[in-house]
Amino acid sequence: MKIGLNICLILLLYQVSNASEVNNINAIDEAQIRWAKCQYEMANQPAQEACFIHEIDFLSARSNKNMSDEMSVMLAVNYASLAGVYGGSKGLSLAREAKDRLEPIVQNTPNVLKGAALVTLGALYYRVPSWPISFGDDKKAGRYLAKAYDLDSKNLTTNYFYADYLVETGDKHRAIAILESVIVQQTSPESSVMVRGRINDIKELLSKIK
Repeated sequence: MKIGLNICLILLLYQVSNASEVNNINAIDEAQIRWAKCQYEMANQPAQEACFIHEIDFLSARSNKNMSDEMSVMLAVNYASLAGVYGGSKGLSLAREAKDRLEPIVQNTPNVLKGAALVTLGALYYRVPSWPISFGDDKKAGRYLAKAYDLDSKNLTTNYFYADYLVETGDKHRAIAILESVIVQQTSPESSVMVRGRINDIKELLSKIK
């Protein structure tokens, strides 16, 4: 089953450079930083599960009928990430929850958070199994990811997932070209946890396919 998911690798959003450098950090920035800590700094799977569950509960408790699209994307990203940690039938259920939250946003405000909803939804579509097991659909995935790439072809996460999709669908040469075009971005001690983590993801994917 494709849901070894690793949907837990999702987030592009604003890629905040360093929390200490941001004087007026807002709720979305804070949510991204917490996600990155769950994704990249937890010592083991149980800790990662607990971290994502806490974040989902926290964001849900703060939500209301007027929840912003940005915060809705963040909530969906955490559902998708937890789906990747769990895998199996429980992971598929969480992946569907994420999909159901993202689809209205993609229809109405696809560019929100630099296309994060497009990338997350695209990743879900190619990483879960297709019918009758789940909702996987490589063609839909390709459309969403290509749209996100057109929106921001320099974004680390967009490039990572678009390249991974291309590998999955048999276009390894283009995937390598895309990854090599962004791997030149160097990290520094001041880079955010998210940026350092994503660069490592890109390097790992390149090493697997070259």
